[in-house]
Amino acid sequence: MSMMKNVFLLLITSLFVTVAGCQSAGEELVAEDTLSIEYAVEQESSRSDSVEVESAPDVASGEGAAFAKERMISYQSYMSVDVESLMESMGHLQERATEYNGYVVESTFFESETNPYGTMAFRIPEESFVLFMEEVSEHAQKVNHHETIAQDVTEEYVDLESRLSSKQAVEERLLQFLEEAENTENLLAISQDLANTQEEIEQLTGRMQYLENQVSYSSVSIDLKEDTVRVGTIQGEEDLNTWEEAKKLFIDTVNFLITSVSAIIVWLIGLSPLFIPIIVIAFVISYRLRRMKKKKTTLD
Repeated sequence: MSMMKNVFLLLITSLFVTVAGCQSAGEELVAEDTLSIEYAVEQESSRSDSVEVESAPDVASGEGAAFAKERMISYQSYMSVDVESLMESMGHLQERATEYNGYVVESTFFESETNPYGTMAFRIPEESFVLFMEEVSEHAQKVNHHETIAQDVTEEYVDLESRLSSKQAVEERLLQFLEEAENTENLLAISQDLANTQEEIEQLTGRMQYLENQVSYSSVSIDLKEDTVRVGTIQGEEDLNTWEEAKKLFIDTVNFLITSVSAIIVWLIGLSPLFIPIIVIAFVISYRLRRMKKKKTTLD
């Protein structure tokens, strides 16, 4: 009897151990499955991220082409300065501009008894723009005003490039169509479209060249004023020319009188056909009035 109890307990214990083992194995399988799923999700996520990262440059290459280029900045500067000697300063600035591979666009000089002044306009290479402006500031006795304007033309230039590429592609297709045209009507139509396209290409190219020049060479305008006051000298006898001035005035007066008298004579003679009848009529009327007045006085 005791032996059967022991066997029964042994069976129950074995069953309990087996159930516990199965439960543990199930949990491990569930855990492994969960880890496998998480790993797969992570792998998929990382794969998706890698796809996004790899595809990002392709997207950016189309929309951000303008930012891939170096920025194109056009500079325009204006300065107003006082200098010790106007002519020497203008010559000095012209020499400095030439040394920086620039050139003078405009140079104007205004003479004055007190403070002569002038204006100069330069085109200076972009890489020497700052150095040249420092040269001007150092040479001037006083800088009254300084203004620099920067204009970013990158977006416009990239847009022109894109439009130019499109127009050139159209030109190539039209040239191909022109070679394949079989009748006069198509030939004329294609020729007209080709001429319009080539004109637009020239306009786009010209605008791009203008922007390139504006970026390569900065514009500098400078107003210069001589700060030294010029003092006049006392005039001598030779400068006054008193006798010559008096003779000139006398001759001018005589000529004026002769001219005036001559004009009056010409005026009277020329208008005599009109004046003579008027004078005769006025004389007759005056004479009759006097006689009437005289008769009236006699009767009274």
